[in-house]
Amino acid sequence: MTEVEKRTIALAACIKKCSQQREYAKAYERLCTQPDVLRQVNRFRKRYFLALGLENREERKHAVGQLEEEFSEVLSMSSVRDFLAAQQKLSVMMQEVYHILDDAVNLDLGFMFEPEEEQ
Repeated sequence: MTEVEKRTIALAACIKKCSQQREYAKAYERLCTQPDVLRQVNRFRKRYFLALGLENREERKHAVGQLEEEFSEVLSMSSVRDFLAAQQKLSVMMQEVYHILDDAVNLDLGFMFEPEEEQ
């Protein structure tokens, strides 16, 4: 096993022990006791994630508003609010980790955003 692999395993173990991960796991476990609610939450999460990918800000705002209205009943449940808040905290922490790794490695992916040349 390489040094990078060893340290990655150590990082994963550290993340598993952090408060954000523990809070997320606890909130997810509570949701799993309500399978119908979990299904609705996952439908909301999927559609919300897709809506965030809309480039047009007004379309994105409208889509998110529609989702919040459509799923208002499930979103009003404390177990759902707790889960989504925990998910957000874990996601923010993971994003910080990804940024640190990306800054350190400096893998050039700029070509992905360049327009294609016609041949």
